[in-house]
Amino acid sequence: MKEFELPEELAIRLNNTPTFFYYLSCSDKDESRVKAALINSKDIRHLVRSELDRVYSDFPELQETLFDYLSHEINDIRQQVDNKTLFLPKEREGILNSLSKIIYDIFQKPVKNFQDNPLKEVLTSRKLTILFRELDGAFEPYNQDFLNYVFNGGAKPKGYSGLKKTKRFKDIQWVYLISELCTNGITDWTVAKALGIKNPAQTKTNYTNNKGGKPKGHEEIDNIIEKVNAG
Repeated sequence: MKEFELPEELAIRLNNTPTFFYYLSCSDKDESRVKAALINSKDIRHLVRSELDRVYSDFPELQETLFDYLSHEINDIRQQVDNKTLFLPKEREGILNSLSKIIYDIFQKPVKNFQDNPLKEVLTSRKLTILFRELDGAFEPYNQDFLNYVFNGGAKPKGYSGLKKTKRFKDIQWVYLISELCTNGITDWTVAKALGIKNPAQTKTNYTNNKGGKPKGHEEIDNIIEKVNAG
């Protein structure tokens, strides 16, 4: 997940504000400090709550930015845990949950759901608009914001609970479309999972073994990709 940029005055203030993020990301050599902090985790919760309350009050015009930043950081840690690039002992997961609760108490709304995707640098808003038009009748609900979220990540749009593919394309065609749109050499299967497609990586392996390395019915997908890339 990309680094979140904060206005300078808010960044300076947060650098001097204790949060739980330190206790989540510190190295093994700081383990003793972490254990000491966890012993007094209740006190830490009060301290963090108090400090974030003050920042929230002192920057009324930046409250939404502060909320987005804290949500982004929590999502970043959760994504690392999901990807197994970061291991959190159960006690540290508890700290993360505590911070989520503090944010909810202050802002009166749950942590915003962010997701990131390697396709973000590939699909511009214009390309996504073209893709949305070309996929008319291929998924439900047919909503531009939902498609943008699935492909490019960002804040979860209101009302989003996943996409449902129709009979227009078979799973193998969807996998081919997703794989071909990802030009950085790494296929991210977030879109496939959002559509309920199982084992997309294996599906791709199966069709790449075909003559020509493409699945049956690839012509329509090739036509869509050509239009998107021209956008």
